[in-house]
Amino acid sequence: MNNPFNKIKSNSFLAAIIYRYFASLFLQLTAFVVGMVVSKLLGPEMLGYWGLFHIVTNYYVFSNLGSTNGLTRELGLLIGKNERGLIKNNIGAASAIHIVFPGTASLILIVYSFFLVSPLSWVFLFSGIVSFVELYEETLIRITSAFERHKILARISVFRSLISFLIVIPLVYFFDLRGRIIAALILAIIGLLVTYRYLPVPLSLSFNKTHIINLISIGFPIALTGFFAASFFLVDRLVITKFLTIEDLGFFTFAFYLVTVIKNIKYNVASILYQRQNIIFGADGAKSKQRLFEVSKCSALFTTDLTGVLSGLILIVFSFFVKYFMPEYINSIAITYIIVFSQVMGSINVFNTVGKHRDYLIIMIISLIINIALSILFVKLWGIIGVAYATFLSFILLNIVINFSNLKYFDLTYIQNFKLILRIILVPLYCYVIARGIEYLLFKNITTHIGYDIVLMFILLTTYAVFMIPLFFMLKGHLRFLNRVTLVETTV
Repeated sequence: MNNPFNKIKSNSFLAAIIYRYFASLFLQLTAFVVGMVVSKLLGPEMLGYWGLFHIVTNYYVFSNLGSTNGLTRELGLLIGKNERGLIKNNIGAASAIHIVFPGTASLILIVYSFFLVSPLSWVFLFSGIVSFVELYEETLIRITSAFERHKILARISVFRSLISFLIVIPLVYFFDLRGRIIAALILAIIGLLVTYRYLPVPLSLSFNKTHIINLISIGFPIALTGFFAASFFLVDRLVITKFLTIEDLGFFTFAFYLVTVIKNIKYNVASILYQRQNIIFGADGAKSKQRLFEVSKCSALFTTDLTGVLSGLILIVFSFFVKYFMPEYINSIAITYIIVFSQVMGSINVFNTVGKHRDYLIIMIISLIINIALSILFVKLWGIIGVAYATFLSFILLNIVINFSNLKYFDLTYIQNFKLILRIILVPLYCYVIARGIEYLLFKNITTHIGYDIVLMFILLTTYAVFMIPLFFMLKGHLRFLNRVTLVETTV
């Protein structure tokens, strides 16, 4: 029986990254434009309720992803070993778990919604339904990605981008917040059906004693990690909900439209590299330690440099757009800059690949405690901008600890660790300083003449690109390396 990866050509990995990157860029920019229109139609207060919907759905999805990570993360390792029978069982178990556990949680959210009043009742009712659908779609995406069907995933992303225009904006225009929530459900169902249509392997449901043991020994620590990671990523909005107003949550949600663009583009590229790590480690085991380090290192540097350059570019255009067309959200600009660059820093993360799940869990618990403490302290000192700074510091600390802990696995010296971590930290800081400087010059010289101001913006964007030339050369080097990352052909 042939390994399904024997036919992968040397340049297909690089092609996969390019496909997923541009498809993700198209999807996220489309979502951003739709988000701007929705923000204009809803206003800060109703956008705050939409932000609350996001808190519930994101928390639910991220925390429940851990329940299947214990099984789905094995796919790459099993594919590398060419264990076709175990691959089938793994997928069946993941499917079963994603119905039992998340389905129960969804039912709780739906029942709870009946004890609330509108619009909160709508938020919790539909978040329970939408989250379940999105979570199962994410399982199918992970399975498809494990088999490196990146062209298919790219096409699905483009398709979803196009239909979001046709569904979201009309529903929001006629039905306000309820229209946006209904649109989220429609898009989730369409995404699930389309992803299922192009699933590379038959989907079955199976759940036996071995799967339960795997869930407890492997999946449970990862499930806890997912729960604490979800808590970590949502601390800022939870603190705002507790200590500030729903309108402040609206401003923060507006900022997160752009943060989501950057974060998801980074995630899509990183997920390809991460899956290849698993396949390499599954095929070679301990012998692949050096190779695993090179791929994970390139993954961290590539995603950091790529999102750093892209973040500054998008933020400058975003600032101009808000200043001219959405002045009611002008307070979100400073928040957006701070939070966006907290997402740029990449990390060398092989915890799941090499089976160090408990180490990751401990790091997330400690990081969550620090994030909560900083957010509560800073929100009392500086309000909403304080929450943004707390998020920025917490993400930097988390990435430093993750990088340092993973680099220990590769037996690097402290000097080598320090140099690599410093390299990862300095890139987002460099891009942040340049972007803020360009934005200052733009706002200082801006007029009320749209033609003149657009020309000025393009001149300043060109200036930004000149400062990014060193990073362009670094990205070229990363792409050259990734083009050489191939799989060893084996047959069984």
